[in-house]
Amino acid sequence: MASALQGTTSSICRSCLRLLRTPPQSRLVLIPNQRLFHMSPSWRASGEAYPNTPSALDVAATPSEKLPEGPPHIRPLFNLPSASRSFLRLSRQDLARLEQHLEDRDLPGGYAAWLEISHPKYRSGEPTSEQVTDEAIKPVVELLLEGLIEEGPQHRELPPAAEFLESLRSMALANDSQYRLLLTSMLRQGKSPELVAPVLDSAIQYYKEDHFKTGARRQTVEGEEETSDIDRDMLWSSLRWGFRLSNSPSAIASTIYLAFLHTIEVTTQHHKDLERTLFSFSQLPNAVFLGKYMAHHYFEEEMQTRLVKLAEKFEFKKLLTVPLLLHRATAQYKDGGGLKDYYDSLRTQAEDTGIPFSEENFMVFVMAFMNLTEREVAIEIWNDMARSGIFPKPRSWNMLLTEAGKLQDRDRACLQAVWKTIIASGVVPDVILWTTRIHALLMANRTKEGMKVLKDMQNSGLKPTTATINAVLDGLLKNGHMVEAKKSLLVATGMGIKSDLTTYNTMLRALLRSKKFNEAISLLQEMQAAGIDADIVTATTVLDGLYKNSPTKPDLTRVRNLLEYMEAAGVPANEVTFTTIIEGLLEASNEQAAQDIWKIMESKGLKPTPATYTTVIRYAFSKGDLLGVEKLRQQVEDNRVPKDQKLWTRLAVGYAQMGEVERLRSVMAAMEEENRVLPLSAYTLIMRGLERGKLYSDVKEIVKDVLEKDMISSDGSARGSTERMFWQTLERVAEGAVLMDLKAQGLITV
Repeated sequence: MASALQGTTSSICRSCLRLLRTPPQSRLVLIPNQRLFHMSPSWRASGEAYPNTPSALDVAATPSEKLPEGPPHIRPLFNLPSASRSFLRLSRQDLARLEQHLEDRDLPGGYAAWLEISHPKYRSGEPTSEQVTDEAIKPVVELLLEGLIEEGPQHRELPPAAEFLESLRSMALANDSQYRLLLTSMLRQGKSPELVAPVLDSAIQYYKEDHFKTGARRQTVEGEEETSDIDRDMLWSSLRWGFRLSNSPSAIASTIYLAFLHTIEVTTQHHKDLERTLFSFSQLPNAVFLGKYMAHHYFEEEMQTRLVKLAEKFEFKKLLTVPLLLHRATAQYKDGGGLKDYYDSLRTQAEDTGIPFSEENFMVFVMAFMNLTEREVAIEIWNDMARSGIFPKPRSWNMLLTEAGKLQDRDRACLQAVWKTIIASGVVPDVILWTTRIHALLMANRTKEGMKVLKDMQNSGLKPTTATINAVLDGLLKNGHMVEAKKSLLVATGMGIKSDLTTYNTMLRALLRSKKFNEAISLLQEMQAAGIDADIVTATTVLDGLYKNSPTKPDLTRVRNLLEYMEAAGVPANEVTFTTIIEGLLEASNEQAAQDIWKIMESKGLKPTPATYTTVIRYAFSKGDLLGVEKLRQQVEDNRVPKDQKLWTRLAVGYAQMGEVERLRSVMAAMEEENRVLPLSAYTLIMRGLERGKLYSDVKEIVKDVLEKDMISSDGSARGSTERMFWQTLERVAEGAVLMDLKAQGLITV
């Protein structure tokens, strides 16, 4: 690593990377786009959060760990083996007899033969050499099911197809194809939602309990089997992958989606479970595909029109229900006019569909307009929210108060004006609102006012919390008021307010910045004595401060001792820990410290992981250090480090952004040899990188590659945000000239 990073710049002026704009004055100021200092995970963990903090649905819909867009780590939904085996013992002769009836189109005879050979007496006994497997039985009974679907209603003595399929599920002989056949047939025939709903329920139950437990069983220490709930979540992702493969007209995932839409008003618990799952999918089949799918299966035109409208309504409901989706949609607009048109269109659609805007929906747009410095429009939307009968919750007022605090350099009276507005509206300020106000004043270096407000809070009958003290320390220390910070901490301790990890990390950072190393070590010892384990932030803070503020470069022995001390204080010494520390140090442009940590990691016998190399390669790319990237890549090869998806993606995108086309091709060729595929989002980034270098012919090759891999449809349709972003990027390349060339070649039909 040392050689790879040698000669690179030691610091980055991060402020140069941000667009600094001075917005015009406004009558009212709203919404921050950054997490409040005191709204850290530890704050929320203590229960001190507003009722409308992100719900479990939001968490499920937010891909903190993003699902891979390449081949899945599990097999797709289609033709997964059942978790259980049937107890049927059939000979080849029995199965041949059933097949003969079906070939002769003798449906009653076939069903009678099935009743005979599936009698309970056939469900036990020892396996024989003549016995056929479940996999051999299922295609034959599927033919029988197909016969019951098509001709069964003509024979009163035969059971409904749904009843027969339910018996197959009870015998562990059901599969995806059978459910697809029955559900598609019922939809094609226009069966009522009340008749389709039980079949859909059975299908969902089949996937959740029978089908999806495949691979979810593991042996316990005692040798017994248990089922992992986490693996069940993984198996739901198989359905997600099924939607990504839904270009197939026989896709079971799309069949289930259509059945869900058809029965959307006949809600059952399984139906609600499926709705929550569908909310988390980024790529549901769109109206264009659904139309083709239904035309392929000869749906009545009336049914096609109805289901397409229901799909559009569900997508809209999903957009307004999952906050992340609306955030992404608004983030695409770079001008206030376009965003206002989008807002107006959504409000109109909300009125037409009867799906009202929530407070969260309004606030997303307020935030978006604030980010575009369109303050007057943001105020207008805030007023729209009030006119809709929505009284802002404390969380919204907190956002307003925070934004007012950020503008104190231009309008010192704004914060106080907002506070008076809050009081006048009848809101009784809670601890969080008081804390936000105190923090804003202290961050603006209005120390006396901030400390007075802290006393006012106590006089109102509210006791400061740990989060309040953390906000006070942060504001004081950011402006160099070390003495006041220490006094405040002593007072808080005397009041019985306990310090937490954030408290210690904040103080440590300030002590190290002030070059008070002995005090920092004493604080670490105090922290350990208090039973508070250090974390990665603690380790990175101490190491970064040690290197940047020490008069001389620390030797490795001292750094190693410090790491051992941190390990004793709660920071484990493993590859993940070292990688995270290296990443934190590089983000602070502390290359020397990162190099030394790398050496110590290797001296402990810990080998750099793919994540370690990805972190350092990303940094080298950000510096434009192509030689460093090549040295690191050679180390990966020499040390036989397995290259994961993130490492491959980082290399490909990095080379594209530097205009190194030949190296990009070598990466993609190497990936082909390992049967790996870049995610579509990476192709979009590659296109942008090539566009900056005006390498338009190479952009065309990238698009051709994506088409060959069937990652996009040639007609320009987009099932989700990832595909939509790809097409939008392509439309901008060379002002649309590349898109027109590809269209002229017949490769795309946009």
